[in-house]
Amino acid sequence: MKKLLVVARYRENIGWIDQTGWPHLIYNKGPALARPCITVPNKGRDTETILRYILEHYHCLPDLVVFAQGDPFPHCRDFLERLAVTNGYTEFTMNRVDETNHADFPPRVPHAKAILARFNMPVPERLMFVKGMQYAVPKEMILNKPFDWWRELYRHFRCDPRNPWFFEMIWPQIWSLNLTSRK
Repeated sequence: MKKLLVVARYRENIGWIDQTGWPHLIYNKGPALARPCITVPNKGRDTETILRYILEHYHCLPDLVVFAQGDPFPHCRDFLERLAVTNGYTEFTMNRVDETNHADFPPRVPHAKAILARFNMPVPERLMFVKGMQYAVPKEMILNKPFDWWRELYRHFRCDPRNPWFFEMIWPQIWSLNLTSRK
């Protein structure tokens, strides 16, 4: 099974990557690094990195891609241990968050649900999501949506600077959407 760790880095110390033993790709949005990386503008937070990676590698994805922050530990203290045994869809978090659990979230809910509706995704009564947007995703969960769908999602994402926070709330719905089964 081919696996890849994709890291969205800003200013974090990413020395932990060397402990994983995983092949990795670093999207660097911060100061220069003395290691191989892809330098990109500091825009769109983690969601931009996820969507950028998918669009750049849609036709040559590994069997499993892990999307992580430059410092994954605040959202998942046991990230390294869980990564070591990851072979399928995984949410790297200490717990899922309900849309009502935090004062910042309720105002974001209508926008997040509007994105789901705009892209014909089921809109749950309550959003349950993963703070930090760190996931292991089998390539089938990406390829079951056409490239053009991802491209349109990225275009929509880039239209509103608040979208990184809205998308944080809907990644579980995005990953679970299977458009190939709708034929």
